[in-house]
Amino acid sequence: MQGETFDALKREIHVRDATAKSQVFEAIEKSLALAPKHKRTTTTLSIQRSGGEITEILTKISITAAGTGITVLFTVICSLASSRVPLCTNKFFNTGLGFSLASKFNNETDKQALVEFESHLSENSRVVLASWNESFAVCKWTGVTCGRKHKRVTGLDLSRMKLTGAIPPSVGNLSFLTSLSLSGNSFHGSLSSLVLLSLRANNLTGKLPASLGNLTSLEKLDVEYNRMEGEIPYSMSRLTRMKFLRIASNSFSGVFPHPICNLSSLLFLSIPENRFFGRLKIDFNKLFPNIQVLLLGGNNFEGEIPSSLVNISSLRKFDIAECHITGSSPSGFGRLYNLEILGLNYNSLGSYSPRDLDFLSSLNNCTKLQYLGVGSNRLGGILPPSISNLSKQLTYVFLGGNHIAGSIPLDIGNLECLVSFKVEENLLTGEIPASLGKLSRLESLYLQSNMMSGDIPSSLGNLSMIAKLYLYQNSFKGSIPSSLRNCSYLLYLVLRSNMLSGSIPQELMEFRGLRVGFPIAECLTLVLELGLRCCEEFPSKRLSMSEVAKQLFKIRERFFKARRAA
Repeated sequence: MQGETFDALKREIHVRDATAKSQVFEAIEKSLALAPKHKRTTTTLSIQRSGGEITEILTKISITAAGTGITVLFTVICSLASSRVPLCTNKFFNTGLGFSLASKFNNETDKQALVEFESHLSENSRVVLASWNESFAVCKWTGVTCGRKHKRVTGLDLSRMKLTGAIPPSVGNLSFLTSLSLSGNSFHGSLSSLVLLSLRANNLTGKLPASLGNLTSLEKLDVEYNRMEGEIPYSMSRLTRMKFLRIASNSFSGVFPHPICNLSSLLFLSIPENRFFGRLKIDFNKLFPNIQVLLLGGNNFEGEIPSSLVNISSLRKFDIAECHITGSSPSGFGRLYNLEILGLNYNSLGSYSPRDLDFLSSLNNCTKLQYLGVGSNRLGGILPPSISNLSKQLTYVFLGGNHIAGSIPLDIGNLECLVSFKVEENLLTGEIPASLGKLSRLESLYLQSNMMSGDIPSSLGNLSMIAKLYLYQNSFKGSIPSSLRNCSYLLYLVLRSNMLSGSIPQELMEFRGLRVGFPIAECLTLVLELGLRCCEEFPSKRLSMSEVAKQLFKIRERFFKARRAA
């Protein structure tokens, strides 16, 4: 039946070029080989052409499963467009047959892909894979691992078997493959059709090889969280189809990599936590005209943020925290209507001047903004009331560690999605707005080390999700509101160095992390917090050992000072 069907299909097509004809016939043979060995009722053939050339063959075979009378439409698609060898995949349109039959059919696809793989090996190599034959189930073949339930090939480990030959494209038909190990062999050939290469979170060392530039079809490269070093090879400038590049958390170095600057198709670029240095190019908008995610933090860049950056209308996430950036923040950020993340923390932006915060008002146009981080810079000026009109989606606001004066706007409660609001270590005055109590999602409120005054509003008791409430080193007066007993998630309540009176509400005494006039508990908690800061997920967030020693010395002095006072 198969031979007759094959001959019938050959008669249906007319191909002038002998090479193309051979490819088409091979594609048909593969289609029939991939089909399960059940009674075929009908077979149809469709040919896709482009510019007169055959690019795809679609073979549809209606199959009646033996003993069931149930029909399954088995479809094989063979692509001829990008390879001398037809690349074939199958699909099922089940009209009532159980999953077990479909699973069996798909397992046949895996088998054919492995047979194709073996055919590209040398004769000596095939001896090593002697179990790869009809006498054994595919899941029993050397180096093959299958899933327990559906018996699909999920792993292929042929490492250190001294195999020689080429790696055929048919490996791509192992659609359930999650692990592939071919190390310690002598494979040859080209991977120029490779589109995605992910080696994230391994222990890779050394440099990126210059041969990487030969993968001219590569669209995604991810080597984040490794231990690689050195400069980016110039050959990478040939990867003009690259859309996604993530090399964060390594030890790459050099001037901001010129090869990357040639990848104008990039949509996602992440290079934080490396050792790049130099100034950012002024024509950023021309280098990456369609970039959506640009993450540059944790490097040694210097100079100003290029003003051309605000002309990239597609930009959604921009982070350059923990660098050495100076100058002012471009007021044109407000033109980035798609902006979701703006991370400028831990730089030297601003000059402690009254106009340093002018850019904040322009951000009212960024209606998708979720994260605003400009903490630990040199920003001066008055906190603008317009901050209350920022995006309704805003969840994180970090303004701490600057010289910002003024008061928190009365209608700050408009930012209903806020999870964290940090304005510590500034020059803020005035009272805590009662509207802060409307922020039902707020988890952390950092107001410490300012010059704020007045009573602590009872509305803070409405912060049902609050975990960290830092109000110390201000001039708050009055009593601690008993409404805080409603904050059932409260872990840290720090009120020292204020002008509070009265007693601590009894209900709060049971809260973990309460630090009011109890030096032993306070110092132990500070040590614990210090330890947690040393265990941050991202290395850039961790304290240096010199900073740890400095903080421990301060805690020690506080402890002994409290003991002497007692």
